[in-house]
Amino acid sequence: VLCIAVDWKTMAVLSSSHSARLILFDLHTGEEVRSFIGHHGAVTCLRVDSSSKRFLSASYDGCVKLWDIASGTCLETYRMDRGCHDFVNSFCVHWQTLEAVCGYESGRVEYRSFGSESFVTLLCKEGPETTCQSISCIDVDWARMKSVISCNGHGGLIVSDLTSRDHEHILAHRLCSPVVCL
Repeated sequence: VLCIAVDWKTMAVLSSSHSARLILFDLHTGEEVRSFIGHHGAVTCLRVDSSSKRFLSASYDGCVKLWDIASGTCLETYRMDRGCHDFVNSFCVHWQTLEAVCGYESGRVEYRSFGSESFVTLLCKEGPETTCQSISCIDVDWARMKSVISCNGHGGLIVSDLTSRDHEHILAHRLCSPVVCL
């Protein structure tokens, strides 16, 4: 299992593995409810919106897909790869606006709107000269539209400010061990 997302309202869990197939399980019975097929690579991140019965999935294929849970239909596909085999490793979504902060394998961190391809703000550049490398998890304070916490597998913990004009890091810290989830 690479990642899971739980819908506590319906007591269901989405699961992904190294195959491109996503599976929805009933937590009460443990039975498979539905599969979702559409990615062409392993799925790296899942996020569920319980109120609207949708979820987003990111994959090694360079796409983020918006799905309808009830029908199993892919509602939208967003091309996220940048032509260099870079893919979204993790993201945090604001479901009302379909805005997200996305962390890439290269260490790049973007604030973007899935509704508008032109709305992309770079929060952290990729590369060895930065503390950002292979972003493994992200969390955002959406209520205040302020802090973004991104972590990487090399022990880097970066806190950025979404409201800052230049999006400089307000904290960059090196931890002793890799950070794999928040």
